[in-house]
Amino acid sequence: MGRILLIALRNVFTHTRRSLLLGGAIAFVTFLLVALFAFSSGLQANMLESATTLVSGHVNVGGFYKVSPAVARPIVIDYAKVEAVVRATSPHIRAISRRARGGFDRVTSPTTSLMNAIAGVDIASDGQLRERLEILHGDIDALREPGTALMFARQAKDLEVGVGDVVSITGLTSRGIRNRADVRVAAIAKDMGGLSQILTFIPEATLNTLYELRPENTGVLMVFLDDRDLANAVAKDIRTALRAAGYDLMEPEAKPFWQKQQNVEREDWTGQQLDVSTWRDEMGQLADIVDALDGFAIAFTFILMLVIIIGIWNTLFMAVRERTPEIGALRAIGMSRMRVRFMFLAEAGTLALLAAVSGALLAGLLVAALNSAGIAVDNPQLQFVLMSDTLFLHIDPARVAIAVLVIVLFTALAALWPAHRASKVQPGAAMSHAG
Repeated sequence: MGRILLIALRNVFTHTRRSLLLGGAIAFVTFLLVALFAFSSGLQANMLESATTLVSGHVNVGGFYKVSPAVARPIVIDYAKVEAVVRATSPHIRAISRRARGGFDRVTSPTTSLMNAIAGVDIASDGQLRERLEILHGDIDALREPGTALMFARQAKDLEVGVGDVVSITGLTSRGIRNRADVRVAAIAKDMGGLSQILTFIPEATLNTLYELRPENTGVLMVFLDDRDLANAVAKDIRTALRAAGYDLMEPEAKPFWQKQQNVEREDWTGQQLDVSTWRDEMGQLADIVDALDGFAIAFTFILMLVIIIGIWNTLFMAVRERTPEIGALRAIGMSRMRVRFMFLAEAGTLALLAAVSGALLAGLLVAALNSAGIAVDNPQLQFVLMSDTLFLHIDPARVAIAVLVIVLFTALAALWPAHRASKVQPGAAMSHAG
């Protein structure tokens, strides 16, 4: 077996032109596939970081309270009792943060205004927000004081405000009354993609006053896990525990809470219903973009592989004809048909492996170079899609290994029929061909 592999390796390097053509094509396909996967993985990494910093935990326990069938607010009544049930659910829970959910309301500076989602935060206990935000100006601890606000760089630029300036937030209460709160900009953070363009943080107490909410209630409990891949399993356990504790739950739905609110306001019920969601649910269509990008990468690569398979097929058939004397000689000295077949498959597999690894390494070098360059993304629409103000690519070693393996298997499959034809060569006929 080892000798056959050595012969196969020798043949790969002996037939240089053919190996370079086929190997170059396979390396190019691998390069494209790894690069596309790096882009989608980077997008997902940005999405996860942005989502789990700004609007979501790995798992979320939110919900709606309806004082009448037509009016719903994103509120968790008496959150301390709900939190106690959630904490006892899983040993994988690392931390729980709470955020108050306001409305999508107008923020007005002395010169201009914009519409933003308003979120209330207890900055003293929200370690996730403190750890992840990069503060450019001001002090995040100033949010301990009522009547303050944290904005992001693009918002501050659009509103033409800096630390110490006062802006007004107008909010609509559940009673239909429009209140106003004047808040001082206490900190300006670095942008975190699209979500940070539409989100302003104020102290939870200030939000409760603005929207006339009670301090024992909150908007959402954001649950952070030791392993985010456990999100679906933990969410299922939390639903079971909350139902056992007597809470009414909404059916799981992969939508952000504000889209669910539109449906809830059309439903005929009153009181509290809790909603358990994962970070992917809260990201909604943005998570679908990542899945679609992965699907495009796979489909595009599959089409290219079909073209390459045809090329491999034709090239190997030609190789069988060219090497008929060689095959006949090997058969004459006792090499079995099975070993001839294996030799051709080994040649194709070795060539594919070397080429695929080379393509993956080139893609890795490109990714490292682009990340080191820190390419800025200035377009707001691109920032929203990329979830970052810089281009970030991420290579997942497991996905690269799977891609290389699949390409090698495809190449080996393409070589099956030519290898079978090679094994059918008769020594006598081969010698006559040589003569």
